[in-house]
Amino acid sequence: MTAEIRSHASQVDVPSRADDGHSDRTSQESRIENASRRKVFAPRYWALWFLLGICWLATWLPMRTQHWLGRAVARVIFKIAPRRKRVIEKNIDLAFPELSDAECKALVQDTIASFGMTITDTLFVWMRGIEPLIDRVKISGLDHLTRKDGDESRGTVILGAHFASLDLVAAALSRKCAFGATYRRAHNPVIDLVCQRSRQRYYDQMLEANRLRLLAHSLRNGRIVWFAADQDMGNRKSTCFVPFFGVDTSTVVTPFRLARATGARVVFMSHRRNTEDLTWELTLTPVQLASESDPQCSSKDARNVNKLIEDAVRREPSQYFWVHRRFKSMANGSRRDYKTA
Repeated sequence: MTAEIRSHASQVDVPSRADDGHSDRTSQESRIENASRRKVFAPRYWALWFLLGICWLATWLPMRTQHWLGRAVARVIFKIAPRRKRVIEKNIDLAFPELSDAECKALVQDTIASFGMTITDTLFVWMRGIEPLIDRVKISGLDHLTRKDGDESRGTVILGAHFASLDLVAAALSRKCAFGATYRRAHNPVIDLVCQRSRQRYYDQMLEANRLRLLAHSLRNGRIVWFAADQDMGNRKSTCFVPFFGVDTSTVVTPFRLARATGARVVFMSHRRNTEDLTWELTLTPVQLASESDPQCSSKDARNVNKLIEDAVRREPSQYFWVHRRFKSMANGSRRDYKTA
């Protein structure tokens, strides 16, 4: 093992194969989690449970009707929460400076509509499951996850991004190939509970993104793990600033370090919704990591993956999650102003 790989391994604290990967979760943490789940049924959350019940009923409507409702709800959401709409406007201004004002406004409206349809797609999978829609999801490149080289001991990192209908296509993929997924807890405990219980039906592991030892253990034991590659984690040792739509953007490098430390493959996952025929397309593409002898290998990997994400976004720009502040952090340590578009 080279010095570079040993350096990466030390940064992610790779456990031995004998480590079961679960020892870091104490009984005290379990008790706290159980107590938190009991709180979701407190009176303060009854209105939200009632709303989720209405959503469950809506999932039995025809899918086109659900999408129409999703678009209508999204328009209302962004009408009463203009701050979130300004985030979309700011992101699109930064990512597409070549667009005219009219084109930017049209893309903002299309993004809001797509966001609404993603809500309905997600609720459908959470509440009814993927089975009624699984034949509508077309998967390309599945062989990149099936270990065609015959090496069952190597894990695989799936690098994903927040394209439209992520939960729906990921659920469909789980029926073809078992994999785990990293996640971050939602602020609202009810949404967090519903989300986790749904995802646990599809993923063979749910791994908190900050539990690097468990992630490394899973990869070293030949498992497949999905990792979000497009989250702004600020200025940290686990990030670098590389271009995304021409803007130097905080990009996480942890998955590349994990791949090198564990010998895992890396595969990029993109997807899109076809609104006309109500189908979804998921594409898996192998990613070649930069040479580990290069001291800037992780930043080169980040630049490469950002380019893959950008190319996919440009094909369907409204189907990206522009509602999150992707360009929030700046290399000089300051934060970009999202209060005004």
